[in-house]
Amino acid sequence: MCDACLADSKANSVVRTRVCTACGADFPGGPRAAFCPTCRAERKRQRERTYKRHPSGRHLGSIDLCTVCGSEYVVKGGLQKYCPACAEKAVKTAVSAQKATIPKDTVAHYHAARKGRLKPCAACGKPFHAHLPTSYCSDTCAAYGRYKAFATADYKRGRRHTPPKSFTDWLSSRSG
Repeated sequence: MCDACLADSKANSVVRTRVCTACGADFPGGPRAAFCPTCRAERKRQRERTYKRHPSGRHLGSIDLCTVCGSEYVVKGGLQKYCPACAEKAVKTAVSAQKATIPKDTVAHYHAARKGRLKPCAACGKPFHAHLPTSYCSDTCAAYGRYKAFATADYKRGRRHTPPKSFTDWLSSRSG
């Protein structure tokens, strides 16, 4: 990408300057980043020290109580909180509650940034708006991508004696 496109791409990113809740320092971070890298490392060290002193009392295969209905269940994972009967509904409720805490302007900014983002074509290099999960700007470029993938594989296997052609060479040989 050119410098202007790169600057535009960074401006439309969700990574912004955030303020650390512990020390008040400014740092680049995503929407849920609360601590600067220094404070995050210190909190991690403290968590590890606490865990080493007081390891978890729950072990896989032990019996625990569901936080929703209170029935007993066999622990199959370290983060499991719900019995199999309540798990699906409780997880959906928890995810919905978490999504509700994200400010609407952050979500709108993220979607606008994705719509306006220019992505370079993997074949020709031309920037384009990718509305679908694709790396190519046109059917011609996608055809070149298929050609290059098969030609590279054959070249590596020894079935082809020359490496794949560049996009411009392939395009000129195709039209001529």
